[in-house]
Amino acid sequence: MSVAEPYRGPELIDFLEGYPGPADVPYLGGSISIVAALLYRDGIRLDWRIHAMPDLSRIDTEDEDLASSPRSAWTTPRQMDRSLAGRRVDDLWLQATLLDDRGTEYRIPGPGSGRLDDTGWEGRFSYLSSEPPVGLRSVTIRLPDKDIIIPLEHDSARSSDFLAGYRGPIATIAFHGGSLKVISALVYQAKVVIELLSRPLPDLPWISIDEEQLSKTVGKLGGGDELTASFRAHRRLFKLWTDARLTDSQQTSYVNNGAHGNTVPGGYKGEIEFSPGPSPGTTHLNLTLDQFSISIPLDDRQR
Repeated sequence: MSVAEPYRGPELIDFLEGYPGPADVPYLGGSISIVAALLYRDGIRLDWRIHAMPDLSRIDTEDEDLASSPRSAWTTPRQMDRSLAGRRVDDLWLQATLLDDRGTEYRIPGPGSGRLDDTGWEGRFSYLSSEPPVGLRSVTIRLPDKDIIIPLEHDSARSSDFLAGYRGPIATIAFHGGSLKVISALVYQAKVVIELLSRPLPDLPWISIDEEQLSKTVGKLGGGDELTASFRAHRRLFKLWTDARLTDSQQTSYVNNGAHGNTVPGGYKGEIEFSPGPSPGTTHLNLTLDQFSISIPLDDRQR
């Protein structure tokens, strides 16, 4: 008997284009903004934000499971309400369908990432594409009771804070026994995000990490030398990213606001966020990792 392989989402490592989405679309007494629609060779990523929470009481959620969980013993009613709202937001997006103007329906692999900050909920979802999403004019996110159309055009009048996306250098760079690929530079009004992939992982023995904490983490997982070596390589790479520096053609000095990433088969993929956003007229960015510098052109390929 054959066993079906587990469904995996898109890798999103070959960037094509990025577009600002519609902002503050009215929905069930609140509003939803699609910050950006990002197109990759194997899928589409939608970044969203909710400033004014819609009435999602009709969204089916396991309320009783949440209330009876161990957390309920110490969670305040306000925290419980936030947890329930977050679960309903997740369930809302899981019920959504993404369609393009050719009638193609895209698959979503599972829950996306979302978080609550001082201005509302924000997150992202990634949809798997069976063929490169090239030549599309629009995509539509179909929610319960609402279709949100996202024109795939560069409209400077749109109120999204996303401005443009740029492909990184095509070539994957050899880097200390591993590799480094700049997937994209995503430019916003007040920040720039650099997407990176290292596969295989580089060897970075000169980067110091907390070995005691590493041993405790591996010990809790019951791992041995192989897991220790893997965790050490990932943590050293992450430390390299959090210490990265960014300048540009106008000699702007950017602030590294932090990095985040996830393991992928054979490597590590993530993002580094810098502020402010590039000034008009900036032609390229310079990303420096330790003593290694990469130039990222910002031209009109995606404007």
